[in-house]
Amino acid sequence: MAALRDFVVKLAGADSLQALRQCFLAEAGSYFEAQHWGIHVQDQAQGHTMAGVQGNPDTAALKQTALFATPPFAAFKNKGQPPDFAALIERLAQAGQPFDPIVQSLVDRHAPAHDQMLPQTDDWRQSELYRACFAAFDHGHMLMGPIVGEGRLLGFVHFTREQNRPAFDERNLADLAALCAHLSACLARLTPPALAAAANGLTARERQIANLVAQGLTNAQIASSIWITENSVKQALKRMFRKLAISSRAELVALLPRSG
Repeated sequence: MAALRDFVVKLAGADSLQALRQCFLAEAGSYFEAQHWGIHVQDQAQGHTMAGVQGNPDTAALKQTALFATPPFAAFKNKGQPPDFAALIERLAQAGQPFDPIVQSLVDRHAPAHDQMLPQTDDWRQSELYRACFAAFDHGHMLMGPIVGEGRLLGFVHFTREQNRPAFDERNLADLAALCAHLSACLARLTPPALAAAANGLTARERQIANLVAQGLTNAQIASSIWITENSVKQALKRMFRKLAISSRAELVALLPRSG
């Protein structure tokens, strides 16, 4: 389809993650005839999620939902702190169970999915994700697709429609699969080689902790900022030191890619 081809050409012209985000938000919603859409990408340089949403509900409205009263969304709502990507995915998967395999398809299969793929006995509107976030806006239809790289889930996009609008269909699913392939290629292009190499050795949580170490935070401060225990931080640092064959926080910081 020409419209999709034109859209992905524009995405390919993005020269930064922010530009990619802005291009997606500007046009993706109209292509998929969605009332609400968003993109969430792991910013490997900063160790957190780079996110953006458009349409109704907007970010301000989403912050008033019950989902944003729970970690890791609460820190974003209260402090403006972007959530760790691994924690975000874990929370979304938890909120979708047991009725919603959409996020599960994203995590387990790295495949796009929509609510009409569910068996008739299941309904994603029974899930916490719907009840605690989208029910207030009567958004009964969901379409979600993965952004991947090096065999890992590095981000996702989502679209919703109001309950009285037509559901997403197989054509939407096929178009989203193509779009996600292009987004994944864009992300790979925009990830510096040194950073991509470092990402192979560390998990998303470990990268986040490493970046907080680089900011000068203590173990206690890191634990508080990402909602884990101080002992978990200590154990993560030990694992990182072993992986990287280093013995100090200074060496860890020295290995991190420089911004700019």
